[in-house]
Amino acid sequence: FASASAMVVRLGAKLLCRKCGRPRKGHTPGQCPGAEAAPSVPKSRHDRQKEKDPAAPKPPTSAYFVFVGENRATVQAELGGRQKELYEELGRRWQAQSEADRGTYKAKFQKNVDKYEAELLEYRHSGAEAAFLRKRKAAKEAAGTAAAGPSSGGAASSSSAPRPLAADSGLLPPPPAKKSRVAAV
Repeated sequence: FASASAMVVRLGAKLLCRKCGRPRKGHTPGQCPGAEAAPSVPKSRHDRQKEKDPAAPKPPTSAYFVFVGENRATVQAELGGRQKELYEELGRRWQAQSEADRGTYKAKFQKNVDKYEAELLEYRHSGAEAAFLRKRKAAKEAAGTAAAGPSSGGAASSSSAPRPLAADSGLLPPPPAKKSRVAAV
């Protein structure tokens, strides 16, 4: 850790040491008594986030970020200065754009969305997603952690069939018609 403050976790009003998990009463993180035998400190919410497949396609950026990507260099050349000022000016320029001007960036965004959906469909049908999910599930079971939610007997969670993108993409059949509940008289 770069500093001692990076090794401290605040829990309520108590400060806990990340090495030993005990309240920090007079000991510095480098001098933790019994750091080896102490229970592990629960991970932060950020550390517990699901692992993402690095081979999965990256989602497209919004129309605003397409605008920022194309105009960052020119605005930075005009302003110089700090990042905060740069992005404030880019935000002002985006707000000043007319709907017609924004339409060009929205069209580029939609083109990126179409490309992403095609890549995602290819990724799912290649079996790479199913392999990654099996690998992640095996690692989770090996670590001894329980799966999130009740087990459904492997009906959908362990299936290696590719998942469809959306119901409106034509990959799913239409939902069944609802039956009326009118009683026969």
